[in-house]
Amino acid sequence: MSTRSLALSLALAAVLGCGGGPEVRHAPPPQDGNVVLDRGVVPLEHHLRLRIDPSAERLSGSIRIPAHVYLETDTIRLHSEGLSISRATVIVKTRTLQAQVIQGENGGLSLFVGEILRAGPVEIGLEFSGPLTEVPEGIYRVQDGNPAEWYVYSQFEPLEARRAFPCFDQPDHKAPWHVTVEAPKGLRAFANAPEASAESVESGAFIAHRFRPTPALPSYLLAFAVGPLEAAEASASLGLSTPTRILTPRGKAHLATFALNETARALKVIEAYFDQRYPYDKLDLVAVPNFSAGAMENPGLITFRERLLLLPSAPSIGERQATLSVIAHELAHIWFGDLVTLSWWDDLWLNEAFATWMAGRVVDQLEPKWEVDAGQAQSAGGLMAADSTPSQRAIRQPITHGGDVYNAFDGMTYGKGAAVIGMMESFLGADVFRAGMLAYMAKHAHRNVETSDLYAAVSGAAQRDVAPMFSSFVDQTGAPSVDVAWTCDGPAAPARLTLKQTRYVPQDVELSPAAWQIPVCVRVATEAAPEPQRQCFVLDAPERTFSLLAPGCPTWLHPNADERGYYRWSLAPEALNALTTTQRARLTTRERAALPGHITALFDAGAMDAPAWAEQMVRLGDDPHRLVVSAVAGALRRVYGVTGERPHAALAALSTRLIAPHLNRMGLKPRYDEPEADRLLRGTLVGTHFDLTEDPAILAFAREVARQFIADPDGVDTETLGMYLSLAASRGDDALHTALLDRLSKATLPQHRDVTIRALGAFRAPTLLERSLALTTSTQLRAQDIRTLIGAAGGTPETRAVAWGFVTEQYGALVARLGEKSAPSLPWYGAWFCEATDRERVATFFAEPGRAPSGTARNLKLALESVDRCIQGRARHGQALLSWLDAQALSEQEMPTPAPASAP
Repeated sequence: MSTRSLALSLALAAVLGCGGGPEVRHAPPPQDGNVVLDRGVVPLEHHLRLRIDPSAERLSGSIRIPAHVYLETDTIRLHSEGLSISRATVIVKTRTLQAQVIQGENGGLSLFVGEILRAGPVEIGLEFSGPLTEVPEGIYRVQDGNPAEWYVYSQFEPLEARRAFPCFDQPDHKAPWHVTVEAPKGLRAFANAPEASAESVESGAFIAHRFRPTPALPSYLLAFAVGPLEAAEASASLGLSTPTRILTPRGKAHLATFALNETARALKVIEAYFDQRYPYDKLDLVAVPNFSAGAMENPGLITFRERLLLLPSAPSIGERQATLSVIAHELAHIWFGDLVTLSWWDDLWLNEAFATWMAGRVVDQLEPKWEVDAGQAQSAGGLMAADSTPSQRAIRQPITHGGDVYNAFDGMTYGKGAAVIGMMESFLGADVFRAGMLAYMAKHAHRNVETSDLYAAVSGAAQRDVAPMFSSFVDQTGAPSVDVAWTCDGPAAPARLTLKQTRYVPQDVELSPAAWQIPVCVRVATEAAPEPQRQCFVLDAPERTFSLLAPGCPTWLHPNADERGYYRWSLAPEALNALTTTQRARLTTRERAALPGHITALFDAGAMDAPAWAEQMVRLGDDPHRLVVSAVAGALRRVYGVTGERPHAALAALSTRLIAPHLNRMGLKPRYDEPEADRLLRGTLVGTHFDLTEDPAILAFAREVARQFIADPDGVDTETLGMYLSLAASRGDDALHTALLDRLSKATLPQHRDVTIRALGAFRAPTLLERSLALTTSTQLRAQDIRTLIGAAGGTPETRAVAWGFVTEQYGALVARLGEKSAPSLPWYGAWFCEATDRERVATFFAEPGRAPSGTARNLKLALESVDRCIQGRARHGQALLSWLDAQALSEQEMPTPAPASAP
């Protein structure tokens, strides 16, 4: 062999890794960013520098990530989506390795270094640039004001930090952040921590705002706000434990007074519960003009939709409720989610369910007249109905792929999760449960947790293993049903209570059997002990018999004491009738509020026919409590839907009998000296009564409200406006539509903008509704407004057909404006329908692969199941309810229609 041939052979052997030459490693294939990262490489801290100019269409920056390698590798995997990476290095001891950048779908990022990285410290360095779009995902810009100015905000939960900077975009990769933001001179910049320094760069054109290091945070909780922002400072008189501000676009800080006061009230309650002051260095709440979520709990920089923080001087009761509730929810997240962070998204309930539960406690303590706690007992019925569908997810659903994450932010995680927490708190006792919460926070502060950590803390406080009971509700779908019966052995002996559990299953639905460990508490009165007593049991088998404490036979019994348990229940007919008639006054407010829902559940399960259910609803119509009255109004709406959503004289007469007396008593216009219960009830009754009766007095009043709003927006209070503007628009003409478009262009108050958009979606005239829907692809609406407008168009068969046609025709344009992560939720617009032909159209449309990104399938199944329930309900009950209506002799019982109280 020649010398040249030998040299070539040796070179080839080295390349192929043969013989004694160095091993040559090959770059891995692209990584899908939705695949869960292992903990082979873990960040220790982050040093992030961003240059953000809101008037520009791109940002740039660099990030250094000191990390630790735990599993030997030649490739570091992290995340980056839509970013251009110009430089990538990995420093190992004193050597700087140039990394090959491999970008995969869904933000997968691999840094291939070509040699094995041994266990130990490394430092990752990346320089990058990326787009600043107006889609409210990741980091984005918004134009606001007159004249318009640019702002930049962020929304990173759950998987969007990767759109702003390369990072380990998973909650378990939690580490401190050192952040510097370079912004144009004259603008203000904010992040999670207080500003430490500001110095000129680029010859003074930019200011580098350096912020103090944060405690350990996951990437999804990092946040930014840049622009000509104003700050409304909390006064010392509010007694807050930490510096607090509300940040607003220019010219809007004067609208933040109410929200600042509510922040102070809510935070004091939460700090008292945890026996701990707010655990971060500052508290800024940011009013964002275009925001896809309602709010986001970034520590130190909590972001909100504008309308939740910027309110008129006399906000409506609905606005007050929404503001206090959402602020309390986000402040609760400071502990549930920020201080103690989930390890992966299948434990999202540790964030959202607990924040929802805590917010309810806060609002009920601060505003007991609102009876939020009783309202939650009523809404649990709706949760259990949704929980009894074949495709529903569990509170804690294993998530193995990032595409599944978004569907976890649903009613089961938030609402059912909060209801189950409330049930366990009631069963174990509030003091015991709180002790568990305090132990959980103390042990895991600034760390990541799993559900088992929560169970361990509560079990320790309760001195019993609560995991099996908790898990039976958290880790499986469905709601149990408890059948309650008793046997009496004379006046001196305690009665024997027999409890049987099954899975609650509506008619025409097939669900697999399930079993729970149910904490069943009853409230019972006997002849020997007429004062009702609460007694609790654990039903951990299909059937068990227990002895009551009090002697004698029950005179009445409620199977779910104070409606704290997450379960349906059934009684013998005579025992149920006692609760709806002679013993109803002895029920607690929560029990009364939930009673219509339980009766409806029996109807849905086939245990009660349609006429019997309707008679029970009418019987409950004489209950004066607003929650029962609103439930009866909901039952009338259900009759309307089941009978085909068409006018029916007997149904109108029934509404006149059951609803009109309340409207006559209250009047159509809110009064500032009236009970808050009336103000909470009026809107429900006005809408229901008008839909069922076409009451001309209500329509005339609504038109007068619309006229005055167009003439002088500040001359109509937002409470009246919210009830009547959409109603006027539903029967509105071209002149009203034109006037509302003009008003939208001039709106400065967030509430005026929101109510106008809802009204534009309420027009029933097809040509006018089409004109409204066309706004969704124009610059007149922001992304956050699109769902508001389209959702308002789903109220009637005529309008929902127009809206569905628009959604299907403009599907691509809508996804582009809302953001691609919105696409899996769009099948919910098909849940409006109640005809088989419409169901087929929905299923066919989303069968196209291009309209079915990851996460779509579950939402489509749930939407189609909703349509199926409506179709089956009409087929099974429609004629029976029509016959029942026709049989009603209501003419002599009709009440006068309500008259307007006074012009606004």
